[in-house]
Amino acid sequence: MGKTTDVVRAKGFELVDAEGRVRARLGLDDDGSMGLDLYDASGTLRASLGVEGGGNTGFDVYASDGTLRASVGVEADGATGFDLYTDEGELKASLGIGATGAAGLDIF
Repeated sequence: MGKTTDVVRAKGFELVDAEGRVRARLGLDDDGSMGLDLYDASGTLRASLGVEGGGNTGFDVYASDGTLRASVGVEADGATGFDLYTDEGELKASLGIGATGAAGLDIF
């Protein structure tokens, strides 16, 4: 077996399929934000996990046409939220807990 390296360092990585299409991207931006994006075989973004430079975190899930369908987030101040979208990308339901502990549920 060949020699292995314990650590690989880079600002970004791309995972490609046999045809060279990007299927996953892990990267770091100059502002300190980082993210992991997952793509289907047609190149459509299907899931995204990120941490912004300011500390907000989020996870988004997309339909096969690329429309955002669900989102979960935690703000740097501790507020949390869960949003659901229609197949047209319209926000229809939102559940959240603010940084002070106040909870809310909105259905549109």
